[in-house]
Amino acid sequence: MLGLLLYKGLEIVYICSIEMPRSLSEADQALFLGSHVLRESLYGLVHLVMGIGLIWYVVILLLSKQVKKS
Repeated sequence: MLGLLLYKGLEIVYICSIEMPRSLSEADQALFLGSHVLRESLYGLVHLVMGIGLIWYVVILLLSKQVKKS
């Protein structure tokens, strides 16, 4: 996730610095060599991993609460 955020942030700043009139949505579409399928696949995969991580974190918190009550 952090790698994707770093790539996306640096690339958008780079694209906007070269061609100032470009909008952020056009810069976002230029990421990953302009491949819509690759971009959306990576975004979907990262969101899936973040969701699983969030659920895992909540489960660990709930289990640790139960252990402390016993």
